[in-house]
Amino acid sequence: MTSRFYRNFWKYRKHQKAYGVLLMDAAHLSQTFYLVCTELGLGSFITAAINSTNIEQKLGLDGFIEGAIAICGCGKPIQKNVIDPGFRPYIPRETEL
Repeated sequence: MTSRFYRNFWKYRKHQKAYGVLLMDAAHLSQTFYLVCTELGLGSFITAAINSTNIEQKLGLDGFIEGAIAICGCGKPIQKNVIDPGFRPYIPRETEL
């Protein structure tokens, strides 16, 4: 996902939440992406932990007018969740006062 910053900043000129609104828009799109993938029976992921500089270079973006916000992808889900550690209910210990 990329964003053309100027298209948002004209509306939120000199407002401290201008960039935050871009991130909320990306979050809404991400939620819709998850819902569509679930309906299609696909596994999906979305992350904002990206190296935006490298992505912007590959896409030919300058990073100032338009920049990378997040990456999303989907595919056939694995049949068995190999990283699921299992569930154990939380039972608090009794503590002495």
